[in-house]
Amino acid sequence: MQDTCVMRADPNEGREHAERCRQLARSATSAEARASYLDTAHSWEQLAAEIEGAQAFIRTMAEIVGREPERTGRAEPEAA
Repeated sequence: MQDTCVMRADPNEGREHAERCRQLARSATSAEARASYLDTAHSWEQLAAEIEGAQAFIRTMAEIVGREPERTGRAEPEAA
């Protein structure tokens, strides 16, 4: 039997972390700290976008094989 690891991912949570990093950057007392927080915020935004792309891919693949995608965590955002 093979072990399976399921990653629970929510792009909105990543964006919340990014916003918190931007808040910390605004209150940072050094340019180095500010840059670090902004770099981290950018990384969180990238991760959120990658999660959304992966969720879209999973939905598309599920449609191709004709079944519902498995739920792996929090609810996915509604399609616009």
